[in-house]
Amino acid sequence: MNGNRYQAHGHIEWIGETEVKGSKGFRVREFAIIIDGKYPETPVFQVTRDNCEMLDQYQIGEPVLVHFNLKGRRGGGKWQNRYFGNLECWRMEKTEHPGDRDERLERNAYAKKQHYDHAGLDERGEAFDDSDIPF
Repeated sequence: MNGNRYQAHGHIEWIGETEVKGSKGFRVREFAIIIDGKYPETPVFQVTRDNCEMLDQYQIGEPVLVHFNLKGRRGGGKWQNRYFGNLECWRMEKTEHPGDRDERLERNAYAKKQHYDHAGLDERGEAFDDSDIPF
């Protein structure tokens, strides 16, 4: 990724409600996605300000691509020896999950092979000539 910009691909697991923080009305909303793999991960991301409404168009279980930045800071006052970090989402796209895509491609390849076999065609779609086979 370029600089502090990252991406994560997964299914939406949870979408929280918009919270208003502080006296100035700073709005924050969190959501989590499941990233599949041998050991699935469930990171929690946050959106802020006007991006809170962005989550209204998404549903639990929907595959998405999350674009985010890493944010972190050291606490102050009584939190002086504490560090805080966030995954700040700035864009999200509806997409198909890589596993769904792989399964679809496998089905298409199988159907294509079945078509060629049935039609007497090879994998290039050309007529198969078996007259020169020695058996």
